[in-house]
Amino acid sequence: MDARSTLEAARPLLRGAFAADARVGASMWTPITMGQWQDWVSKQVAVSTEVRVRADDHPPDTATSSSRVLSVTITPTDQAPIVFAVYARALRQSTENAWLLADLRVLP
Repeated sequence: MDARSTLEAARPLLRGAFAADARVGASMWTPITMGQWQDWVSKQVAVSTEVRVRADDHPPDTATSSSRVLSVTITPTDQAPIVFAVYARALRQSTENAWLLADLRVLP
């Protein structure tokens, strides 16, 4: 699966504006290059992923907005783990609506 098909599969979970912007920047979400992902795909390397919410400060939650800093660990079989931090923000129109991912970026 490539970045475009992954994005298309996730579209129901993404806020419309973010999904449109994400198409342009999908390859920049992680410190792993598209070439590296394609190499793993071609060699059928299994990749495990772990995501944990960090205790970093974040804006207060509201009924329609929530932001967090996440620690992401990607571990390809027989390789060292790759760890990085991600800022994520979810929004919903009202308390009756589903949460949608509105922003996702790798932190420096």
